[in-house]
Amino acid sequence: MRGAVVSPLQFLISVFLTSCFYCQKPSVVNIGAIFSFNSVIGRVAKTAMEAALSDVNTDPRILSGTELRLLMENTNSSVFLGSVEVPNTWNQSLIFSPLL
Repeated sequence: MRGAVVSPLQFLISVFLTSCFYCQKPSVVNIGAIFSFNSVIGRVAKTAMEAALSDVNTDPRILSGTELRLLMENTNSSVFLGSVEVPNTWNQSLIFSPLL
């Protein structure tokens, strides 16, 4: 029984590893974060995200030519404002990270 399960798995892994895939690397990757800027955690998170963004974009070994962009929206500690901003953030083709 175990041999029957391993063989198809081994076959799929070998097909995946030996297949030729072509993916175009994006020139820009957009990331969005919606959180409260005026809280203790929000101030620290904002500073940390800006520092990380700077580190990633200045080191060409990390994304090798792809620019990382960060869009941050302030919820002003309001769950309602955070929920209103989610569709706006998604419409800008962003990876979304809620930090309410």
